[in-house]
Amino acid sequence: MLVEKNDKLIITQNPTGNFLYILLAFIMTAIPVAALLFADDLDIFHFVIFIFAAFFFGWALIFLVFRTIINKDLVIVDKNGITDNSSAIALGFIPWDNIANIKIETVEYQGGTQKFISVILVDEEAAINNVSPLKKPIILANMKLGYSPVNIPLTTTGISAEEFYEKLIAYQNNL
Repeated sequence: MLVEKNDKLIITQNPTGNFLYILLAFIMTAIPVAALLFADDLDIFHFVIFIFAAFFFGWALIFLVFRTIINKDLVIVDKNGITDNSSAIALGFIPWDNIANIKIETVEYQGGTQKFISVILVDEEAAINNVSPLKKPIILANMKLGYSPVNIPLTTTGISAEEFYEKLIAYQNNL
């Protein structure tokens, strides 16, 4: 949900969307755990895959549950810059003077497409050096794929990338 108050743009979570993502993460965690518990004979290859899947989706489940409980604003746009808390690898605060461009990116996958806001930075290296060692390799991998280190997904917000982009550019132009 997009809220405009006190000369700020604030994007918050859509509770319905968050519940569905938590449910999906729970199911995706339960499947490999059940396979590990109830399989009669697992070879080492499948065992490793199921362990990896259980940890990956379990981590996603924990992240989504904590994000829902904390109920932190996902994106805050104000006169100082953009604060991005929209994903597990979000960079946090980005000042306007480090923002070179803002655009909509689209990722196509087998089930459809996902649009997100991509923020192009003036000094990517300085921004990346300020993140935790857990986030850094994932951000660098995204960059090797040709994406910016700052990508704002809006899937759990109930707002389209186009709508937020228009508001964001209008806000930036009125600074």
